[in-house]
Amino acid sequence: MSKLVSEKVARIMKLCYLINKKTSYCAFFSFSGHVNAIDVSVRHSRKDYDKNVSEVKQFYLNDGKHSILHNGLDKIIDNLGNYLVKEASNLSE
Repeated sequence: MSKLVSEKVARIMKLCYLINKKTSYCAFFSFSGHVNAIDVSVRHSRKDYDKNVSEVKQFYLNDGKHSILHNGLDKIIDNLGNYLVKEASNLSE
């Protein structure tokens, strides 16, 4: 795994942590080292964690072209970041 991919995966993990800490949503992150893949999901709330809001299953970190890998990680990062922005805008209303 390249340094840039590692940094993006670390960013995804941090965003999941921040979503859980600062919002009413519940975020899950899982790394499957044996296949070098991540799973990321955001659930409606801690109480309603069975209500899936967003999910990326088995995103392989060594599969496909370089640009596809980085674009996919960037989309996950942007999607997770939107939950923090959405919650911040709800609090300011």
